[in-house]
Amino acid sequence: FASISLLLLYLLAPIILLAVSAFAGVKQLKQASSQLDFTQVSQMTKLTEKAQKNFEFSQSMLRRSQFIATVLGLKSLSQNFDRLLFIAIKLSQGAGHLARAGEAGTVLSAIIFQHQDGNIAQAIKEIRLSLDQGYNDFSFVDSELQSGRELQLDLTTSLTKQLQTLTNDLPVIRHKINQARLLLPLVPGFIAQESKKTYLVLFQNSAELRPTGGFIGSYGLLSFEKGKLLDFSVEDIYAADGQLKGYVEPPEPIKQFLGQNTWYFRDSNWDPDFTVSAERAEWFLNKTTSRNVDGVIAVNLPAVKELLVATGPITLSDYNEEVTSDNLFERAEYHSEIDFFPGSTQKKDFLGALAREIFDRLKNSSASGWLKLSQALETSLAQKQLLLYLHDADSQRLLLEQNWAGAIFTPNLNPADNQPVTSDYSYLVEANLGINKANYFLRRSLEQQLTLLKNREILSVTTIEYQNQSPADAWPGGIYRTYLRQYLPQNSALVSVKVADSKLDLKDIDQTIVNDKLVLGFPVTVPVKNSLKVEITYRLNDPLTITDQQGRLAVVVPKQPGTLADPLKVIVNYPSYLSVSAVSSQGIVSPQVVTFQSDLSIDRVFTIDFIER
Repeated sequence: FASISLLLLYLLAPIILLAVSAFAGVKQLKQASSQLDFTQVSQMTKLTEKAQKNFEFSQSMLRRSQFIATVLGLKSLSQNFDRLLFIAIKLSQGAGHLARAGEAGTVLSAIIFQHQDGNIAQAIKEIRLSLDQGYNDFSFVDSELQSGRELQLDLTTSLTKQLQTLTNDLPVIRHKINQARLLLPLVPGFIAQESKKTYLVLFQNSAELRPTGGFIGSYGLLSFEKGKLLDFSVEDIYAADGQLKGYVEPPEPIKQFLGQNTWYFRDSNWDPDFTVSAERAEWFLNKTTSRNVDGVIAVNLPAVKELLVATGPITLSDYNEEVTSDNLFERAEYHSEIDFFPGSTQKKDFLGALAREIFDRLKNSSASGWLKLSQALETSLAQKQLLLYLHDADSQRLLLEQNWAGAIFTPNLNPADNQPVTSDYSYLVEANLGINKANYFLRRSLEQQLTLLKNREILSVTTIEYQNQSPADAWPGGIYRTYLRQYLPQNSALVSVKVADSKLDLKDIDQTIVNDKLVLGFPVTVPVKNSLKVEITYRLNDPLTITDQQGRLAVVVPKQPGTLADPLKVIVNYPSYLSVSAVSSQGIVSPQVVTFQSDLSIDRVFTIDFIER
């Protein structure tokens, strides 16, 4: 009996050990995943290493038990379990690489912002390598889980479910890692690793919407030298404008609706293409202060809000108050605008104090803080609340490729399958010329409706519904007076413009060609506590292209910087001789109509593939 017991113990020991080790590994991986905000990087690293060792030990025990599994007819189950353990090992490795990237990021931030000694190039190399390895590991795990093979493990349902719980956020994590990988190449040049660089920072108040995001009330100068932060200061835009000598011809709407006969630094962001407005801002900076810079950064208030989400509440001792992501807009309005007059230091002091405190918080951040910062930057770049223009050609090329430069969005619509594409394009750009903060109280919703006629011509109608929720016709709200521009395909022909129930005379609509776009422009006024509908109808002169009985229609709707997630509905009506073979995400196909219900939190592209019957 004793011999039989020893034999059973010998045979079952590997199975018992593999089960214990596997569940210990899952427990440690769970603990490590709770540290994915990098609050304790060293702890996360240790936990991922322990989890990996436990999974590897379980796998070795499982392979020692292959004979028993074969005898019991469980060979297939054993092989599947082996695969599951391999997935768990890769998951542990990926988390470990992410932890090491966090450690290297902490070192890099200490060198740049705390002026500690260290090798910047080596730190960046370690971050890049760890991110690449982590991305590859998580991609493998995600692919394996999508295949569903591990779901066959009937006897390991508990372990499988626990691993699946750990991997639910893998697509989001992979996306964030990839964004960090894309941002990383910008770092060496941006921090002037081999020289000295200064950047112009434009603080754009989105409550007074302007083409690139908001009215420029203040500006900053951010300097780096040999990879380390040198200086950051904030100045009042009116102080610079007061030094402007001579006369600068302004855009006609500024002259007509603002009553300004000269162009100022504060209005330099008139062109919705930030690459153009940034150069104009540099020109004004040079003419007013004799300063030259190496690039321009536009920061809209929603981007500052994201930074405050990353840093947490900021206490401004000089003002005896706490600024949070929730009260930022209200406190910024109170301090930077109440009783403000050109030349006052009130605006500079508040924004300067807030910017300095945010910088001080970031300078002393842990890996957790830098992860949150990278997430804030990624969100702000994607939502066009943070715009970058850099003189370095390689860096600027990357910004343009990733749509982070604030250039007018023109996606590449050439498909890999060489299917012909016909596109509509509608970019709405507003400029608040009411000298108030009415955009804080403004709500808008958008609809783009296309009708494919029998001859395949396309008629398009853009509808904007405004609601001005300003409580009174008094500052900071009031009447919303905007100069509205719409960028359309150059081959478009304007049919009509309706504001409320009145049709405008087309002679009163400014029409110009800018690059390859037809640009319409006209003023719109939305009274306090009122709604207003604007309807613009135009025709695309190029009909839907059909080749070999197939054609694709793309509807491009870019987002204006400074705006939020305005509701967007796209409706495409098509004739009975066409049928729909495919639509992009969110598309709902009904008889003779396709509907997309979305928003403009980011630039949008909707596609429909048609087949001619």
